[in-house]
Amino acid sequence: AFDELFLLQLAALVRKAARSAETALALRVSEDAVADAITTLPFSLTPSQQTALRSILQSIAQPIPMARLLAGDVGSGKTVVAGLAALAVARTGDQTALLAPTEILAQQHAATLSELFGSAGLRLGLLTASTPSQERMEVSADVASGALSLLVGTHALLHAPLRFQNLALVIVDEQHRFGVLQRGELTRRGAAGTTPHFLSLSATPIPRTLQLTAYGDVEVSPLDPRPGQRPVR
Repeated sequence: AFDELFLLQLAALVRKAARSAETALALRVSEDAVADAITTLPFSLTPSQQTALRSILQSIAQPIPMARLLAGDVGSGKTVVAGLAALAVARTGDQTALLAPTEILAQQHAATLSELFGSAGLRLGLLTASTPSQERMEVSADVASGALSLLVGTHALLHAPLRFQNLALVIVDEQHRFGVLQRGELTRRGAAGTTPHFLSLSATPIPRTLQLTAYGDVEVSPLDPRPGQRPVR
């Protein structure tokens, strides 16, 4: 058992070292850049949401690809934090891809983020297996031209011949539902010579001991449970 844990931690450190040798776009965005969008939300961010957003913005400002896990129970507010991160990236003129495991979840994310941040300038597109051919071509063209700042989709994002203009951030929801190679597919579509920053979302409880072993190569931002009955997205 010790040998297995040792090799697992060693592999995590090797992945972390390899990532530090890669180059990412340094997206220097402050919280002030998205403050206007935060004030229009129908709720206030929790302290843990504010801390997680601050950590994400600090990480994507570095020229080394971020690898961060946003962990919190259902209703703790992972989606809004991810949406604010995508909005921050959009305001630098770059793009974000959000990968969801099911079509229903992808549609839900697209509707929620469009409602919350559409008026703030987050230009969003949706791509799934059921997207009509004509619409698929239009979405692909908008992604290539940079007209869309956020593309939400399912496995269709992995198989479609997409060409992003400036993909700077990849967000994967329920990341345990995807294989390592699948998650890596999108991170190979960054701007020439760069690796996109990576943010994964998970509602699966992660004990501290597991963070130090299986997640030794990523930073973990925990979100506290939903306070009272206040709606959190």
